[in-house]
Amino acid sequence: MLLALAAIWGSSFMFIKVAVREVTPGEVVFGRVLVGTLGLLVAVPFLGGWAKTWAGLRRFAGPLLVLGIFNAAVPFWLLAWSEKRLDSGLAAVLQASMPLFTALFAYVFTRSERVTGLRLVGVVVGFLGVLMLVGVQPSGDVVPALAVLLTAVLYAGSSVYAGVRLRATSALVTSLGALGFATLATLPLGIAQRPGELPSWKVIASIVALGGAGLSVAYLLYFTLIAGSGAPYAALVTYLVPALALGYGAVFLDEPVTASAVGGLLLILAGVALGTGALRSRRVGGVLDDHVDNFNAGVRTGDWEPMVAGFVDDAEMEFRGVPVGPFVGRDAIAAAYREQPPDDEMRVLEQRQINGRIEARYAWQADPGVAAGEMFVTPEDGAIRKLVVTFDRGVTWD
Repeated sequence: MLLALAAIWGSSFMFIKVAVREVTPGEVVFGRVLVGTLGLLVAVPFLGGWAKTWAGLRRFAGPLLVLGIFNAAVPFWLLAWSEKRLDSGLAAVLQASMPLFTALFAYVFTRSERVTGLRLVGVVVGFLGVLMLVGVQPSGDVVPALAVLLTAVLYAGSSVYAGVRLRATSALVTSLGALGFATLATLPLGIAQRPGELPSWKVIASIVALGGAGLSVAYLLYFTLIAGSGAPYAALVTYLVPALALGYGAVFLDEPVTASAVGGLLLILAGVALGTGALRSRRVGGVLDDHVDNFNAGVRTGDWEPMVAGFVDDAEMEFRGVPVGPFVGRDAIAAAYREQPPDDEMRVLEQRQINGRIEARYAWQADPGVAAGEMFVTPEDGAIRKLVVTFDRGVTWD
């Protein structure tokens, strides 16, 4: 699924390049978001139902409008305009810097994680790659390259904004609402710049692919991947998309794969890995992921030993909101689960790391759209030193 998502998003840069050869960026963007919106509308009865989806759209109309403009309409236009002048692969490499901007925005506006140490080194390394790529462009291509970077900034800011304002809604509502408002926002431009004659089949097919596969299908794949494997695993798509886009451009569009593009890509991806904490997250954040996987396996099989093995010998486990515990030591924790085994699996809705502690909001599979509470994990050498579980239905993060 991860490779399929990367293949779809990587091909988007190629399809944009094909489309803007004949039609204006405004037409490409309008056609893209229109097809994407229609595709998601078809999926509504199967994923959330009309009543629930419509209620979510009405409740979050304001934030969805902001997201539609700054996460879709504007960056899509900037990217299409840029690719009239830049190679598609280069545009993909420059846009790969988005997680670096996300890390900076998350620190400035949410203070959820500090950008220091290796993370600061990663941000610097990543932006050195960006500067190298922009610097080697001919003078006439510098502005288009900067426009692609602006799309990365807008995507990053939008993701942080959505994380704060749209946590309480579903992925379907967020995706459909953002694309719907983007369609309305780009409608005047699409009508004003409509072509005088029917474009070629390659252009029409590219726009349909951009909206149908690149938005509708890709959004559903992405959020399914997050739900099934977790956000850290889904984020690996960041490393695959630019490399695939370079390959698509070279094979199908005869674009050169230059040493500067490859070098810039390596610097940017190295910076992303360090600057976003991805390397650390697989080591520290993986403690929570392993715990949840083993917990769910215990619910299915009744064998709690693999989960208990994830605690240090004298670990502490505390439940807040229910009259049990606390429990100290592996034996006490194992006995607690044997005597009162949970009857439902859990899923992590979102997680963050603050000063070495992992925090997460979780939900039960029986009601996967509503937070059941929070978990606070203190790791130690790849195991759990302390686990605190709260039962606070509907809890949100500010």
